[in-house]
Amino acid sequence: MIFTASEDGQIELHSQTMWVGWFDEAHRVELRQISLVKPDRMAEYWIEFGMPFCVVNDVGDFPKWYVSGGHALVAKEVATRLFPSSLEPSAPVRMGSNGFSDVSILPQSIFKKAPTPKKRMDIIKRDKFRCKICGRRPDENVDIELNVHHIRPFGQGGFTHEENLITLCDTCHKGLVPHYEWALYDLLNNDLGSDVKLLEKQKYFLGVKRYRQIRMKSAD
Repeated sequence: MIFTASEDGQIELHSQTMWVGWFDEAHRVELRQISLVKPDRMAEYWIEFGMPFCVVNDVGDFPKWYVSGGHALVAKEVATRLFPSSLEPSAPVRMGSNGFSDVSILPQSIFKKAPTPKKRMDIIKRDKFRCKICGRRPDENVDIELNVHHIRPFGQGGFTHEENLITLCDTCHKGLVPHYEWALYDLLNNDLGSDVKLLEKQKYFLGVKRYRQIRMKSAD
């Protein structure tokens, strides 16, 4: 499990989950439930990626994790006692190439196929006004028209969320075969290169930093 915080200051509790059914008749939103992990394997993964973690074997271990945030290996009995509601099936949506976020904390606009004008501009600004495949920009190439593309197609369960949207020029957009190109997820954060460990570490430490700032403010 992991305590982290989002950009808008919301504390979030995440965990590894498993599919247990569908939330809606259209099969767009899954039902998922917290699953048990193999602690040794999980610890090796976090160590390999350079991510600190806590071990919460009893309720007495909880305060340290609560203050510091980040990853924790939490005994089933402790999770059942401290987070009973979190153990119930929930309705998350898939974000980006992996991971999920609960539908209750996401804006309803993600369920509309076309991004709002503001969302479209936010994505283009994030991608520095250029096609993420060929790198061309309209201010350097007058023939360029920028499109905001769903990496996972909306009709195949994709959502209109920044982790599923990417800026492409009209030429690259038309040339996508197949239209669902998984490798485009790798381009979303390629300003840091292709080092997956670096990307994961940056995301982790940023979320933990925001979490600790919130906890410090609440303690004042």
